[in-house]
Amino acid sequence: MEGVSTQWQNQVEGYLARSVFHVSTYTIWREKNGRKHGKAPNSTSSLIKWSDKHIRNQLSAIKISGDKRYDSGIQMWFALRGS
Repeated sequence: MEGVSTQWQNQVEGYLARSVFHVSTYTIWREKNGRKHGKAPNSTSSLIKWSDKHIRNQLSAIKISGDKRYDSGIQMWFALRGS
């Protein structure tokens, strides 16, 4: 995880990169585990939507907590999603 943490000059970009890495890893693990235990596979689009919502919720929770360091995070996230 060190490589994901150190390559970003901007603190918000680094946070988003780490969050995407974490959420992607967790989503893949969760899907694999669900299939192993007999659950129906989720579509790719539903996995992407879940991951997107999870990152937006993380950014919202940070904002609600009063941490101002990541105020531009949600705008940056929406800009990155559009590209």
